[in-house]
Parts: sequence; structure tokens; C-alpha cells
Amino acid sequence: MTAAVNDEVWQEFSIALASFVARLPAWSNLVFEAEGNRFVAFLMSDRVLACEVVCNRYLEPDYRMTPDDEVRMRLDGWGDPERGHNWIRFLAWPAPRAAYRDLTDRVVTALRDVLGVEQPDRLTLKGWPANPDNAPDATKLGVKVVPPMS
Repeated sequence: MTAAVNDEVWQEFSIALASFVARLPAWSNLVFEAEGNRFVAFLMSDRVLACEVVCNRYLEPDYRMTPDDEVRMRLDGWGDPERGHNWIRFLAWPAPRAAYRDLTDRVVTALRDVLGVEQPDRLTLKGWPANPDNAPDATKLGVKVVPPMS
């Protein structure tokens, strides 16, 4: 796959992810995982969406971030991991569509450029929606979905 095509695939993923996350019911938890314990988690309360990117403490050695990667995470607005926590961002909920898109663009940068996930279809979605009957449709994300999300 060429870099341009891969960028297009990631852009489509970001758009689909923004729509998906915007429709999450309160008290839902989602984790997108790739080999090496590379993951991004979305934790929705009734007022705030928290998004975490795994930090080096939990990554397998071959996938750890370099100091330059960590600088990139900070410059992209991620809060530093502290006391065993991961890189984190918060979004007041509900939020404007553009805010979800900004967040998912930053998630794509973290997954693709920092954590080295080749393309979205390498991700597995594990989810715990508060109400599985009211969970948004994950099929447009192009990732493997593990129950109970499906």
C-alpha cells in the first residue's frame, strides 16, 4: 500500500471514528488494540470523554516510544503520563462535531505515527457499552470487533 493510500485509509478511519465516538452512550468503555499492547482507550462518562494512549510503561519493548515520539505526543496536546497513567486528553461531552474530529485525528497520529500501527485493519475493538442495544455500529470502522461490542 502506498503512503498516500495509507493516509487516505487513516483519514477515512478518523472520520468514521469521530462519528462513532460521538454516538457512544454514557458509561461506555472502548479499547482499540494492536500487537505489542499498543492501544487507545475511550472512556465515556455522563459529562466527559477521556481518551488514553498507552505509555511506555505498558508497551512491549519493540514498540516503546522514543524521546522524540514523547515530544510529539506533548506537542499534539496529550497530557503526560503520571504515576502509571497513560497519555490522556479530555473532551467535554457532548461536544461539537469538529471537536470529535480533532480528537480522532490526534488518535490517528498517535496510532500511526507514534505507535507504528500500519493501518486501521490491524486494530481490534473491545468495548463495553453501557447499553449494548444502544451501541453505535462499529462496522464502518474497518476493525476486528470482539464481543460484547458486536
